[in-house]
Amino acid sequence: MAGEMMSTNRSHLHVAALLVAVTLAVVSPVRVEAHVLSEDVMVAELGNGIRVVVSPAHDVPVVSVVAVVRGGSSVEGRDQRGLAHIVEHMVFQGPIEGTPTGMLPQTIEALGGEIRAETSADASRYIATIAPDGAAEAIATLGFALSAPVFDAQRLRTELDIMEKELDEVYASPIVALRNTATQAIYGDGPYAQSAGGGPEALPQYTIHDVAAFHQTHYVGANMAVIVAGDIDGQAAVDAVSEAFADIPLGAPTVPSLSADPATPVDTITAPHGAPLVGLFFVAPGISAMRDVLATDVLLGILDHGSASRMRTQLPRALPGVGGLGAGFLTQRLPGHLYLWVDPGQASPQAAIGVLKTILADIRDNGVSVEECQQGARTALLLHAMGADTYTGQAESLAFYEAIDSYELAISYEDEVLTIGPDDIRRVVLRYFDPDRALVVIGGGAP
Repeated sequence: MAGEMMSTNRSHLHVAALLVAVTLAVVSPVRVEAHVLSEDVMVAELGNGIRVVVSPAHDVPVVSVVAVVRGGSSVEGRDQRGLAHIVEHMVFQGPIEGTPTGMLPQTIEALGGEIRAETSADASRYIATIAPDGAAEAIATLGFALSAPVFDAQRLRTELDIMEKELDEVYASPIVALRNTATQAIYGDGPYAQSAGGGPEALPQYTIHDVAAFHQTHYVGANMAVIVAGDIDGQAAVDAVSEAFADIPLGAPTVPSLSADPATPVDTITAPHGAPLVGLFFVAPGISAMRDVLATDVLLGILDHGSASRMRTQLPRALPGVGGLGAGFLTQRLPGHLYLWVDPGQASPQAAIGVLKTILADIRDNGVSVEECQQGARTALLLHAMGADTYTGQAESLAFYEAIDSYELAISYEDEVLTIGPDDIRRVVLRYFDPDRALVVIGGGAP
């Protein structure tokens, strides 16, 4: 799976679990006893709506903490493009009163840890990794930073300058140019139409009041979760989160919405800049259609993972001298998109488009073999496991699915993806990825 996130940087192992959800009636000095049926995962819900998911493991003396704020750029209004990313920067880099070093990254680093932050369409995430003896203090620092940030006008100007440079680099990518052109055609003014970072032209208009208002609306318990994985006692983790995040109000959940289900526009359009890449784009299933999501993950493995995948065998054979190629799909809360792209080299864009369509048409018309489907499923499983082969990866995997639906999907993924068969692959191609109903995007102004 491939996707887009804007990151601020400094400096699944299989989780088969029986789960108990514990509702904490109040967020206060009252200590909440979490009752657990399995030592693998415990879940608690604080009285202010924050869900706490803890995956204790004691093989390595490391603890990872991910604070998730659901929404991301997909809940921005038409006049708020990029504001979720700006707030993430301001919370991450802003001063924290009462801490020794005064800023979130430096405070975590002073404890011997590392921290970064990122914003996608569906969420902003703050990801800290720390030794066990600093975990409680790191959680406390995160809680304070998210609940009581200090927004300063000079800091805002500094961060806007930094973000403009970041976005200039991002928008220079020919694949980003291709994708942005496609998503604007597919979603119009919808929640997934723009890059998660916003556009450079919109950033200078924002004020401290805009930042504070967005934070007040979206950084509330109903939109948040805290994931803890690693060498920590589960009850101790719940206690630490309960105390650290107690001042965050319940608020109301902010959920992105579509006025209508997006449909792939059957058209050929040109990206205004970038290299002369070509791509096929399709509206893909959202998380509510989980079996279709799993089948799309497997299809991605069939198309573009490994030297024997269909794109990597058929494109170079049909287009000698072909440049780069690839495919991408990111599971999202609402219907996202799948894309196939290629640098045609000396071949014409039309020839490259024809080969991409032929590859999908063969799957649509003739299906895939059991062996090819199993290989695609193993690829999807490997990518999922590689993303969660550390405590940080486990926490991020749980946080990713919690942001768009539920942490439980991270736990069930491995078993479920292995149930995908050839009929599922052909079904999703017919339903979502029929090459005769593709949006074709040609980059670099190529005819």
